Amino acid sequence: MGQGSSKREIDKGMRLYSEQKPEAAINEWKSALRRMTKKEKLPVKFNTLNYLCMAYFDTGKYREVLACANQQLEMLNSKTMCNNADFMQEAYFNLARGYEKLSEFKKSISYAKSCIEREDNNENAKAIKSFATVCLAKAYHGLSDFYNAINNFDSVVNKTETSPSVHMKFLVYESLGQLFAKLRDYDTAHQYYDKCLDIVQQDAATLTKYKRRIQSQIALPMLHMGRFNDAMEYCEVNKYIVLLDQKLLLSIYAREKGR
Repeated sequence: MGQGSSKREIDKGMRLYSEQKPEAAINEWKSALRRMTKKEKLPVKFNTLNYLCMAYFDTGKYREVLACANQQLEMLNSKTMCNNADFMQEAYFNLARGYEKLSEFKKSISYAKSCIEREDNNENAKAIKSFATVCLAKAYHGLSDFYNAINNFDSVVNKTETSPSVHMKFLVYESLGQLFAKLRDYDTAHQYYDKCLDIVQQDAATLTKYKRRIQSQIALPMLHMGRFNDAMEYCEVNKYIVLLDQKLLLSIYAREKGR
């Protein structure tokens, strides 16, 4: 009974997450974890913790990301999991990105390198290694080590030229835009943000949640380049998108309340 209930909650959480309702998804996955018995297969629990890391990261709850990743490491030290290489890589990646967001850059670099050093014997492992390299580059950026940051970003860009992952390209170009903005090379920053907007337009269904973020960021280099009207236009468009999101939320709330 418990196993069946936990599976339903995991599936429901995935559906809610795909509908961009991460908080509701978190509640389902936490409930699923509580229902899991000792007989539950450990990989199922590990993957549920992975889902939680993903949702906590999206909602800015980086301490919770670390807590879940540390639980994963504890599981990997058990006899049943036996330090499974693929799972270990995922746990290290979760720790690396959690620490990077909390500005604990040296810890992030250590875990990112541990993740990258693992063998990439399948497509999922290769993808995680690329994401970990982006995280490593961001951590170097945080330490103002721009040489290593750019080298790692470049290594991912070279790999993603033939990769179907638009999400990966978006993350790299956004990060490079932020890096060059920090270096006050606003023309180069603008070029990378433009690439991000192109990617969002090509795959709006997947990356629509990032559109507002890029439109906010692209206004900064435009201001410094003296393109005040263009910067204002992006700010106005961004404000319009926010208003649309608010109206959508209010309509959903009214509908749910009327039930």
